[in-house]
Amino acid sequence: MRVFVVENSRPVMEALKALISDVGNVEIVGCAQGEACAQDEIRRSRPDVVVLDIRISGGSGLNILNNIRRDKQTRPVIIVFSGEAEDAYRRTCLKLGADYFFVKSSEFHRVAEVLSSLADRRA
Repeated sequence: MRVFVVENSRPVMEALKALISDVGNVEIVGCAQGEACAQDEIRRSRPDVVVLDIRISGGSGLNILNNIRRDKQTRPVIIVFSGEAEDAYRRTCLKLGADYFFVKSSEFHRVAEVLSSLADRRA
């Protein structure tokens, strides 16, 4: 299963990459910190899953989420992984088409759990 990570913070990006690398049958196909780069690279790499932060360099993860969902050629699973714990963010992201929403400070491990479950279903 191919995963693309969009994360603004370098330390969080590295922690996510380490976490994801421990999940079997999962390959990280790209990473980005900014909106423009993420948009282009997601289109190019066609991942099965996108792990997406809301607050990113040069834009918004919400814009990326909107653009991914408008693209009819690809339908990756989207895991929003945010520092924003307010329910309004969760509701907005799920309404825009996110499949999952996890808060960085309290649900970090959930990303690996979901990826493992998705990878098992594909195998």
